[in-house]
Amino acid sequence: MKKRTHKALAGKRTKGKLAAKVRLRDGIVFRVMDEEAAVVRPDDGTLMILNETATFILKSIGKGTSRESLVRRIVSEYDTTPVEAERDLNSFLKTLEKEGLIEIS
Repeated sequence: MKKRTHKALAGKRTKGKLAAKVRLRDGIVFRVMDEEAAVVRPDDGTLMILNETATFILKSIGKGTSRESLVRRIVSEYDTTPVEAERDLNSFLKTLEKEGLIEIS
């Protein structure tokens, strides 16, 4: 089983519609331990360990949400601006989508 750690909310700005809905792909399960999430990708067994911020976002996605709602939640929870939150969230969501963990519609 491969293990990778992802640093949430860092990276280049990517464009995305704030109204887009974000949800976990079918079959994606995660467990939270000590404020970090362990996510196993079912297609190849890759284990991803997410930090506290990424776990906060993943838990919000698990409930079904929009990018706009995620940006608001990040701004209210962390010391950041809406512009920074949107930029970093888009980068993280792009990574999750590339890894096959989420769907964006």
